[in-house]
Amino acid sequence: MKVTYDPEGDLIYVTVRPDREERGGRRLDSSRILYVDEVGTAVAYEFLWASNGISLEGIHPDDQDLIRQALSQTRPYDGTPGSTIIM
Repeated sequence: MKVTYDPEGDLIYVTVRPDREERGGRRLDSSRILYVDEVGTAVAYEFLWASNGISLEGIHPDDQDLIRQALSQTRPYDGTPGSTIIM
């Protein structure tokens, strides 16, 4: 899994299936975007306005677990733009 935080955009991008290639995305709502592969399997999630918190509501429970796991293993933000933490 991979988590990237962009402080300028205040967004978190969480790749939950790095072995799959992203082929498109769709907005889940005004603050969340789902990215999928060619067959519609979730590859990544983007959370906008991340400093306000993120909502996992409506996301498949398996993906919720992967997102929680990825975020729980990240280091505190060190001020480096585009910081990436790979697990």
